[in-house]
Amino acid sequence: MLSASILLLFASAADVAIVSQAVRSKDHIGSSTTVTRVMHKIGALLQSRSGADVGVLSNLRMLASKDTPGVRDSMKKALTEAVTEIEQQVDVYMKKEHHATQTAIGLKIMELREHTSQAVQMKKIADDWDNRYFNCVQDEQVERVAIEEAEKSLKQSKSNTTRPCQLQDNFPNFIWDTEASGLEFECDMSAPGHCDEQFQNYQTRLNYIVNESINDANAASARYADAKGDCDRANADVVEKQSAHTKSIAAWKAQRAECLPLHKERSSSMCRFGWQLQRKCNSVAEYNAIMEETDSLVQEWKTIVETKCMLSKFVAGAHIDSSALDECAKSVNYDTDVGVLLRRKKEFSDSTSVDKFSCSEESIEFGGEAWEVPQGEAPSSSEYTKKSFKPKVSLAVDTDPFIFCAGTNPVEHDWIRGEIELKSGYVLVDGNPNSDGSACGFVQEKGLDEKCEDPANASVAGTRCCSKSEFKGTGKSICEAGQCSTLNFTDSSAACEKEGMRLCQANELLAGYTSRSGCGYDHHYVWSSKKCGTEVNDVLEPPPAPAELPQAPTQKEVKRGFYVVDGNPKSKGNMCGVVQELDQICADPKESTMAGTRCCSDENLRGSSICTSGRCHTQTFAEAKADCEATGMRLCTAEELLQGVTSGTGCNYDHHYVWSNKTCSHSGVGE
Repeated sequence: MLSASILLLFASAADVAIVSQAVRSKDHIGSSTTVTRVMHKIGALLQSRSGADVGVLSNLRMLASKDTPGVRDSMKKALTEAVTEIEQQVDVYMKKEHHATQTAIGLKIMELREHTSQAVQMKKIADDWDNRYFNCVQDEQVERVAIEEAEKSLKQSKSNTTRPCQLQDNFPNFIWDTEASGLEFECDMSAPGHCDEQFQNYQTRLNYIVNESINDANAASARYADAKGDCDRANADVVEKQSAHTKSIAAWKAQRAECLPLHKERSSSMCRFGWQLQRKCNSVAEYNAIMEETDSLVQEWKTIVETKCMLSKFVAGAHIDSSALDECAKSVNYDTDVGVLLRRKKEFSDSTSVDKFSCSEESIEFGGEAWEVPQGEAPSSSEYTKKSFKPKVSLAVDTDPFIFCAGTNPVEHDWIRGEIELKSGYVLVDGNPNSDGSACGFVQEKGLDEKCEDPANASVAGTRCCSKSEFKGTGKSICEAGQCSTLNFTDSSAACEKEGMRLCQANELLAGYTSRSGCGYDHHYVWSSKKCGTEVNDVLEPPPAPAELPQAPTQKEVKRGFYVVDGNPKSKGNMCGVVQELDQICADPKESTMAGTRCCSDENLRGSSICTSGRCHTQTFAEAKADCEATGMRLCTAEELLQGVTSGTGCNYDHHYVWSNKTCSHSGVGE
């Protein structure tokens, strides 16, 4: 602490004066002097005060204890020099501490705001999951009620088959017995026409009997048909009710299956919120600790200034009384002498308001209620009960925030910008994380290399693709609609597939695999294949396959060739998949895979690159020569290329070999 060093300086100054005088005048050692009386007087004044003056009193008592007769002048001189030295050291020290404290406050407020924002967002997410689970279980309970109603209906339906089916069983056969008597036939044959008349009467009677039996049979048949119909309809209703009952059980089971993962995600989201709240409250505690240190710093300054003031008055021969002490106390002005310390209390208060969590919470309310869900294959709907839900919370870091978080591990997740606002999205990556710019019409926020975005958004990201082969060290930009053009995720993915490629992983883009591949996307965001969002399990991407570069070109026997030269001898790289170990190699002019094309002219000292078939394109010497001449230029000399005349002119040839017009033989040594 500064006060300890100040005490040592004061003590050292007193020691110097005492020892110096003691050597010159040994006989004065041990007697009481004016200095001692003055120090005791200052001490008495300070002792009547409280708070910071205790420190001043301590300093003065130390000096008083080292007073020796005959050393007043030496003491004054030593103290004057000590005060001057202290002022110089204190000023530097205090300004340094002031700056460090201000920086610490600023950083802690920034951290607190970020932790608070994330805690608030994650609380909303936890509330949403809690609400979704609550409603899901409520629907599950409704499905259980439906089962019970279906069971009642099925039972009643089965009961409804008894009477009609019994009636059907009672009417399977028809038996008809005439009760008519006198069916014998008799007539007087002697009486003319008598028998005919009797036959006619008899026929009439028989017809009546037959008709009566037919009518009875029809009535019985109708009764049977009605009973059978009623029985069939009753049985059909049983089948329908049985089917409804079976479906209701299936619906309940499906609903329960839907709720189980929601319960898991509900608990996980609450725990994630709890851990984030702990981080926020840890920031609060650290801010408060900084404030306590700040108070100590200001108090320390007050002690030092008052002590220096009183000593200066003592050295100047002023009266050491309460008025002198009052004057010294009034001379303390930390803001003027050191600087105004911005404690940023308003921002702190805003971040610790009740709606943003004050870190004094003992429990947390989510939806307010929770379901008690019964177990078993056929629980009663009445077993589903609601209870108040406001779990106790632990705000200490490295503890379980809620009791149901026990046994789980907080996953340290660095949330990507926008991720906690989206349930599901994809990660956008800076097209060149090592180069921020505004070529595409907007300024890239420094350091914001990744952010989460809705895949339907077609206005925020361009398209850069990676190869499907094992070698992933190169990429390609696609901007059919022009520089800086954008697509949604689906169209961007399709554009890569059309080229026989794929959207790059986020870690490939961050590694710069597609940097400088065109379309202005070095200064834009491009889509990656990495999913993001609160409903996405954060599975680590597979690491990018190591660049399996081809073997470095070596010098072969060439009877008559031309030099191929490193496109930028001052910059080694393998952007084009070529390891450049030599600045120049003698190559067969018919070699079509060794070198690209860069051209020079006597008028244009800068030179240019040609790659009409894409970056890193290679061709034969004759083709390269023809392309340069078609533009009114020529192939460069080896010396021009080695001097860097064409460096940085594009096509990624800074990381490749290009043809020169200098002839060579198999030895590789040019003329």
